[in-house]
Amino acid sequence: KSSSDNEGNAQVLAVLSSALNSYTHSAFNGQETKSSSITYDASLNKFIIAYSDGANSDRGEVIIATRSSTSLSYDGRDTFDTGSSGVTAGSIRVTGDGSGTIVIGYQRNATSNRPFIIAATCSGTSFSFGSRASYNSSGSGLINTVDYNPDTGKYIYAFGADDGSVVAGKYIIVTVSGTTLSASSVVEFESGSLQDGLQAGVTYIFFFF
Repeated sequence: KSSSDNEGNAQVLAVLSSALNSYTHSAFNGQETKSSSITYDASLNKFIIAYSDGANSDRGEVIIATRSSTSLSYDGRDTFDTGSSGVTAGSIRVTGDGSGTIVIGYQRNATSNRPFIIAATCSGTSFSFGSRASYNSSGSGLINTVDYNPDTGKYIYAFGADDGSVVAGKYIIVTVSGTTLSASSVVEFESGSLQDGLQAGVTYIFFFF
């Protein structure tokens, strides 16, 4: 919200027939918020927001949002990459499996904008984080996305990889056990140049028979 020093805000929207009702927003981060992403966890009946906190050297943080009717309350704020001074988390994307586990993909300024992922479990009031991991040796130009496939129980993490002359598109398939990550070999899906600063997107298709 630019009128309040670019603080991070969220609000409840309701779809009623063909109308979209929006309600009063509230700040989940009262400081400058440069990147944010949200996911819903059905087992907790809560939302999890990941974002970059301008008051904390732009480090990556997470917070739990609970909906009560048309309002939101927040709890469990935590930092998912404490790192050393100068750490900036950009292009943050969060998703989850709906049972209390989340995965966050982001770019880490302190390591030349290399793409990193980290898993966490959420109790509804707090987080427990595993170790962050990177599967590419070069920076990515802030191209980054992650999604969960309930059919396979795995995550797909796609990112840009600046290999010198071009920013190529790559992905890995990630398995999470607790907060421990294991990944497939890196696959290149685009050898040409992705435009620096833009986003890729992934999702899954669920078939009914």
